Amino acid sequence: MIRLGIWLVCALLFSLPAHATMVCQGQTIATASDNHSLCTKNFYFSGTCNGQDQNPALVDGIGINTPFVQGWEPVQIAIRDVWIVFIPPRPASFYAFAGNGYTPDIMTWITSDGAERHLPDGTSMEFPATPTSYHIDLHISCLPINTPYQGFYTVVYQPI
Repeated sequence: MIRLGIWLVCALLFSLPAHATMVCQGQTIATASDNHSLCTKNFYFSGTCNGQDQNPALVDGIGINTPFVQGWEPVQIAIRDVWIVFIPPRPASFYAFAGNGYTPDIMTWITSDGAERHLPDGTSMEFPATPTSYHIDLHISCLPINTPYQGFYTVVYQPI
């Protein structure tokens, strides 16, 4: 009877779904049982409107400070979405888009008139592991000239 009890306990323990782990920026985390866990990489940007297309520096606060951010994970990633958020007051007239130099360029697009476009649900754009010569970037054009702007650029992704 004891052997049967031990066998049943072992059978139950080994039949439960195990949570996999995933590494986001060097930190190992347990994933959701449905494998829909995501990582995010957050950048701050700022600049001054000049009426031209510009690439402001993307700053992560831990070493990245460049307009052209190369891969930061040691494995290839699938970018699921990118969020661009201006901190008020934002320029009166602007466009901004998130670029990806590895796969077709525009990942997200926003404008001052409220238009906003993201990747379709269930899709992604791949981005290579570090080191790589490919980069992601932010394009902004805004008016009036000499208007300061600032905001956040967040990449939502999964290691693959």
